[in-house]
Amino acid sequence: MRRWLKTAVLYLCSVAVCALAQTPPPASLSALHNLSPDATSDSTLACIYCHTPHGAAPVQGLMGLWNHQLSDSNYDYHASSTYTQGTQLITPSAPSRLCMSCHDGTVALGATYNYSEATSSTRVPLSASGNMGSNLARSHPFAFDQWKPNSSLVDSLFVTTGRSTANVSIKLKNGRIECTTCHEPHIQNIDAWRPSDFLVIDNRNGTMCLACHDAGKPAPADLAGWLPSAHAVSTSTEVSPSGYASVREGACANCHVEHQGATDRLLRGAEEQTCYSCHANQNSQNQWGRAWIGYDQKNYRHPVEAVGHDPKEDLLSASTPRHSKCWDCHNSHATLDNSQVAPAALGNSLVGASGYMSDGTPTTTATAQYQVCFKCHGDSNNKPQKAGFTDYGYTPVRLLNAYNVRKDMISDVARHNVVRPFSGTVYSDLRDNILLLNNTLGRALKASGSYLQCTDCHNGDNPASDGGSGPNGPHISSTIHILERPYSMNIVPNPGQPVQSLAVTLDPRAGTFALCDKCHDLSGLIGDGNSVGPKDSVFKHHGSHVLKMGISCSVCHAPHGVDNGTTQFNANSINLDTQLTGQDPGTGKWYVDTISRTCYVTCHFSNDSGTPVVHSGVSYDSGVAAGAAKPLVRRK
Repeated sequence: MRRWLKTAVLYLCSVAVCALAQTPPPASLSALHNLSPDATSDSTLACIYCHTPHGAAPVQGLMGLWNHQLSDSNYDYHASSTYTQGTQLITPSAPSRLCMSCHDGTVALGATYNYSEATSSTRVPLSASGNMGSNLARSHPFAFDQWKPNSSLVDSLFVTTGRSTANVSIKLKNGRIECTTCHEPHIQNIDAWRPSDFLVIDNRNGTMCLACHDAGKPAPADLAGWLPSAHAVSTSTEVSPSGYASVREGACANCHVEHQGATDRLLRGAEEQTCYSCHANQNSQNQWGRAWIGYDQKNYRHPVEAVGHDPKEDLLSASTPRHSKCWDCHNSHATLDNSQVAPAALGNSLVGASGYMSDGTPTTTATAQYQVCFKCHGDSNNKPQKAGFTDYGYTPVRLLNAYNVRKDMISDVARHNVVRPFSGTVYSDLRDNILLLNNTLGRALKASGSYLQCTDCHNGDNPASDGGSGPNGPHISSTIHILERPYSMNIVPNPGQPVQSLAVTLDPRAGTFALCDKCHDLSGLIGDGNSVGPKDSVFKHHGSHVLKMGISCSVCHAPHGVDNGTTQFNANSINLDTQLTGQDPGTGKWYVDTISRTCYVTCHFSNDSGTPVVHSGVSYDSGVAAGAAKPLVRRK
C-alpha cells in the first residue's frame, strides 16, 4: 500500500512539474533525458530528475523548480584571437547552470534535492559527447552580457533594446546566449537528422547558425559569399561527417561542431584533418574529393600540417611561423563548385580568399590567382629557401636574389606574363597555344594582353584543368616544386666532383623538360644537338648545351623573372645558378652579356664538350672565344 501511494504521489508530482514548466510530458517520455531506470514502465518519473513541485534548489531567481543538484565548477570559457564579445560567465541563476549540473560531469545524474530514493539509479550514464567538462575553451561562446559590434553577426544582436537573433525560434535569454538558445531539453527530435542533440529547430542548411552569423554581408565579414558557395549548395552525398544527407544540408556542421571542437575555431578535426575527411577520399567520384589523396606519402606538397596559422596573423612579420594551411589559400565559406563560374584569373576554388596585390599591398578579396600565392611567395619573411634547402627538390641560388616571386614577376627586364600581360614580343620557339596533357590545344599564348597563371606550372601532376583526370591545384605532385610536369634540374655535386649531366629526352608530356615544352617548342629550339635548332633564334646554342652537355634550363634561366636585373645581363630571364656555375677565374667576371653576346662563366659539367672548360669571353654568335678556353676549376 505504501509503495503504491509513493508511486501515485510521484506521478502526480511529475505531471504537476511538467504543467508548471508548460511542457507537455509526452514529448519527453522516450527522450534521452528520461533517466528513469525503465523508460517504459517508469516514464512518469522522467520529470523529477530535473524538476520538483516543492523544495527546489535554493538559488534565488533559478527557473524551472529545479530538483537536480547544482555544480560548483569553475569554467574555462571560449577563447580565440577573433572572439570580440564580453566576458563569459554562467551566473548563479542562468539557465545554462541547470544544464551544466549534469553536463559538466561533476554531479551524478541521479543526484537530486528531492525523491533521491527514486532517482538514485539512471537508465543510462552520461555519454562522452554529453560530458562537456569544465574546459569550454573549444565550445561555442555563450553566457556574456556585453555585445560588441561585429560585422560578421546579424545587426539585431547589437540593438540596445529588444536584442534578438534573426530567427524567432532561436531565443536569447535576458539578452544572452544560453544553452537553451540552441537546445530544447524537453523535445529530442525536432531535428530528425541529429536526434540526440535536442536542437530547437531543424538545422539543415545551417539554419540555426545563420540566425546569428550573417551570410548577407560583404567582405571582410566571415560569411561573405556563403550563399552561393560550394559548401552551401553542393548536393554531394559521398561524405557527410555532419550526419546530414548532403554537403548542402550539413552546411556549417560539415566542418564545425558546437561543443568540444578539435581547435578553438570549433573544427571537427585537427585543422587540416577537417578538410581531409572529405578532400582526401579515395572513393570519391569528384576531383575535389581526391585533392589531398597521398598527403601521408612522400610527395611534394604544400606544408599544410605545419602549425602557426591564425586568422589575424601578419604574414610580413618576422615572428609569424612559416606555414601553409588549407585556409591560407581557400576561403571555405566562399569557394565555388563547378556549377558556377568565377573570373578566369582567379578560379572557383580561390573565390573569397585574401592576398597581396602586385605592389605588395594586402587585399581581403583577391581578384587573381597570383595574389593568393603572393601571401607566402612575395614579401613574407622566414622563407626557408636558401642554399641546401631541398624539401621541394633542388633549389637554385641565383646571382640576383630570386626568392621574392612578386618582385621577379613585375620585372621590367624579364618575367613570365603572370602579373603583367604578354609583352607582344614573339620568339620563334613559343607555341601558338598551351599544349595540354591530352595533346589538345589550350589557351592562346600570343594573344595581346594574355596572361599565364601560377597553376600553369605549379599544379597536381594530372590536373583536369590541363587535360588530365585528377584534381586541380598545387596540393600534391610527384614532381619537384609541386610542378605539373617534369622539369629536371642538375644538382650540386660532392666536393671535387663535376656536376652530373642529364640524359635528356624530349616529350611535351613526360620529357626531361616537359614543363617548358608545354609552351616552348623544345624540339624546334634544341634540334639534334649538332646544329642550331630551327627555332633557336636568340642563343643558337641550346642544342649543344641541353642535348650534348645535359644542362638544365634552370642553370641559366630563372623562370619567374629577374628582379633588379638589367637588359645587358638578364634579358630572357638569365640569372645564373651560383651553385652550378662559377666566375671566369682569369677575369673575375661571372655573367652572360646579352648585348655583346659573350659568356664569362665557369661550367662544372661532366660532359661539357668532353672536357670541362671555362668560358672566358666566348662569343655565342660565332663560338670563337675572346680569350683562351681554360680547364674547369672543379668544385671544392
